[in-house]
Amino acid sequence: MHASTKLDNVFDLLEYAGNEMEGKVEYWDALFDSQSSCSISKDNVDERIVLPELTGIQLRSFRNGVWRSASTYKMDESKLKEMAKRLVKSRQKAEREIKLNYLNPLRLDVTMPLKKNPDDVSLESKIEDVRSFHDAALNLDKRIINVQTRYLDSRIERIFMNSEGSSMRQVVTRTRLLMFPIARENNKIRMDYVSLGGAKGYEVVDETDFDAVAKKTVDSSIELLNAKTPPSGEFPVVVDSHMAGIIAHESFGHGLEADQVVRKRSYLAGLIGKQVASELTTIIDSSKVPGGHGSYVFDDEGIPAKENILVKNGILERFLTDRFCASVLQCENTASSRVESYLTKHFVRMSNTYFAAGNMTLEELLEPIKKGVMLVHSNFGMEDPLGGGIQCTSTKGYMIEHGKIGAPLTEISLSGNVLEVLKSIDGVGKKLEFGLGTCGKGSEDLVPVGDGGPYLRIQRAIVSGG
Repeated sequence: MHASTKLDNVFDLLEYAGNEMEGKVEYWDALFDSQSSCSISKDNVDERIVLPELTGIQLRSFRNGVWRSASTYKMDESKLKEMAKRLVKSRQKAEREIKLNYLNPLRLDVTMPLKKNPDDVSLESKIEDVRSFHDAALNLDKRIINVQTRYLDSRIERIFMNSEGSSMRQVVTRTRLLMFPIARENNKIRMDYVSLGGAKGYEVVDETDFDAVAKKTVDSSIELLNAKTPPSGEFPVVVDSHMAGIIAHESFGHGLEADQVVRKRSYLAGLIGKQVASELTTIIDSSKVPGGHGSYVFDDEGIPAKENILVKNGILERFLTDRFCASVLQCENTASSRVESYLTKHFVRMSNTYFAAGNMTLEELLEPIKKGVMLVHSNFGMEDPLGGGIQCTSTKGYMIEHGKIGAPLTEISLSGNVLEVLKSIDGVGKKLEFGLGTCGKGSEDLVPVGDGGPYLRIQRAIVSGG
């Protein structure tokens, strides 16, 4: 929180703003947002340190089926009164009348636990650790021409009040450590990466074996120098946890965001209760995963974090909702309304989206495949929430030959129809792992998310060189 802003004063300001709207709109809420972060980047040439801070308040009102919002960085009553009056004056009406479902008021004050608070570590110590991590990879192989390392920590404090009487506060700290060793041989340049962290503290750094992680990541980048171009066509496919996560998030999760459903822009609309995947498939979105990068105490509409089973044994169970969409669709609120900051719009968003674990070992998944492809370490994915298409790309891969992992492959794209891919899953691994990153929606609006799963075997999928 900004040094000059006292906690009691924040609650008083939000209550004051609410009183200015009370009885003049159907519903109001107020969100205080305070963010501070530390970013340290290093490569062979430069070091960059960024220490941004952001503090402000967003007010929202709901009347006649329409949300109105206003934001300010000024922490004073006069500005809030001006904003509240502006929200109250709006006479805009929606084409159809919508009433928000009433929710019982809640009071919460939770700081997510950490083993070691990054705020207790000096900037000098953080810089030295980044340098040590960088140096651990730098001279492992002469073909490594550059090593990019990055450390990030963020502390987000949010205080929420609404017209139903809720009064809530949460503090969430996230920490990340990344490395990108860049390898070159002749005219080939290749790179793999590692990304560690989550809703955790500086233990992310303290518990990382720099030498072991650096060697594994460098070896993977070097291996890509001799990797072959992947085959194109339809093959049996095994994907690792990173690729499982990007399938769950990019190519399926976005279609389940209920604002897309309400706007009739989701291929999954009308499929609740129907089979959308194989019986082996369960997909979950949970903001309660311990240490998950997308975890939080409550969403930005004051709904406590939840574990939401989206697909259970292949059957579509629910959409991800905010208050408005849950009211329109008359379904459960999944605590999925999120903002990047007090300056941005609320959107229905994922948190930690993943395939549930099964009971097969990797060896069992590989055994029946005579010729196939393994996709490892997600690179990027593209969603098509209207058409239901899929395109997810891995950083690398391997041929699968007679049940064994074979020659390494360069970047691979997996494409096709999402539901056909999900219905083609015929093997699910035992070990559940998570990746982490950020997800954009709207113009940008980046929020931290996690995704993952176990190894998955897909009977037939279309693959090609990325």
